[in-house]
Amino acid sequence: MFELDDANGICGLVMSPEDLLDALTSLVDKSILIREEWGTTVCFRMLETLREYGREKAEEAAQFVDLRRRHHDWHRRLVAEAEWISAYQLEWITRLERQNSNLREALEFSLAGDDDAAIESSLTMTATLLLFWLTRGRFNEGRNWLGRALARKTPGFDGRTRQGLVCRERSRRSTGRFLCRS
Repeated sequence: MFELDDANGICGLVMSPEDLLDALTSLVDKSILIREEWGTTVCFRMLETLREYGREKAEEAAQFVDLRRRHHDWHRRLVAEAEWISAYQLEWITRLERQNSNLREALEFSLAGDDDAAIESSLTMTATLLLFWLTRGRFNEGRNWLGRALARKTPGFDGRTRQGLVCRERSRRSTGRFLCRS
C-alpha cells in the first residue's frame, strides 16, 4: 500500500508530478492498482500476483535494484521525519501502520547491503522505528529487526559503534528517556 507522496518520492526523479498522476490514474482505470481511502488519505495497493509480475519485469529490465534503492531511500526519509513527540504523533503512527510492509521491505534492503551506509541505514531506521513497534505492541518484531541490525559484521562498525548509533537515535527520538548500555 502506498500514498501519492510515496509514489512521488520514489518516482519523482524520473517522472513529473503530472505524469505520475496520469500513470496512477491509468493503472487504477485498468484495475492494476486499487484505490482505497483511510480517513482523508488516498492510498493505492496492488494484488500480490501483479506485484510479483512487476518485480519480474523490473528484474528483466535491470531496474529492480535501482527501484528498491529509491524505495528504501524514500522510506528512510519518511521514518526520519516521523514526529514522535508532537501533536502529530497519532497521525504518524497511523501512517507508519499503513506503510508497514514497505518499511519491512526497506529494512530488508538495508540489511542486504554490505557497505557502511547500508549498515548505518539499518541501524538508524531500526532505532527510529522502535517507538512505533512499541506503541503497536510488536515487541518481538522490533527486537528481531534490532537484533539483525546489531549483528551486522563490518570493519567500519564494531559492536560499540553499532550500539552507540542505536542509542543516539533512540535518545534523539525519545528525548533521552531510554537508557543505553555501553
